[in-house]
Amino acid sequence: MKIIEQNKIKNEELIEKLMGLVFKKVEEDSGATTGYAISKYLYHAIDEKITERTLLRYYDSYILKKEGKKNKPNAFNLDMLSSYVGFENFAGFLKQNKTANKKESVSFHKKLSLIGSTIIVSCIGYITYDSTKENCMIWVDNTHYEKVSCEEKGDLESVLKDMYVLENFKRINPDSTYAFFKIDGKENLWYGKNSKGDLEYFTSFGKHPITDGTLKKITPYMIKNHIWKNYKN
Repeated sequence: MKIIEQNKIKNEELIEKLMGLVFKKVEEDSGATTGYAISKYLYHAIDEKITERTLLRYYDSYILKKEGKKNKPNAFNLDMLSSYVGFENFAGFLKQNKTANKKESVSFHKKLSLIGSTIIVSCIGYITYDSTKENCMIWVDNTHYEKVSCEEKGDLESVLKDMYVLENFKRINPDSTYAFFKIDGKENLWYGKNSKGDLEYFTSFGKHPITDGTLKKITPYMIKNHIWKNYKN
């Protein structure tokens, strides 16, 4: 029984290690700084195989160390997250990490603890921000977000600053010259309807800045019927 319990504890430690690697990679890849933005980016990076809400719960449990019952991932989710950081599946992740020596394991957990502490401090600082600094952003000219100080936003609706959104989220009017898909085949355009029911197009995933509706991925059908009638796959 002691051996079984020890193995269980070891696996839980390795899951925590995996979560640390996953969310660190998301931050590096996306530049996202909030739990919401991080989970949203990861949701699309793994082809929407795990819900944003579930990913946010993992982030809260394993990175921010929020109190309460830890949301343990199932086997499928562990495989998907392992794949995101370069492993074939979770079994491959376990195999590599169980062969590591104890010294490396102890060193990693110290680093992981430091990462978690840093993120917690950052989040606390973010929540208790100085309102005179540009910690908010507003949707400008119905085309892009701009940074503003939270006390200067006036009557405009604002949201907390998100660097990924600031740099990547814009409304555009695509034509036949636009690269609708990336080299790897993934979508490079999203669309949604404005308050009048007209289609609008954006350069990143997320929600419509005005209606708050979730944007949809572009498809060949949408391109041909609404943007470029001569489009060919």
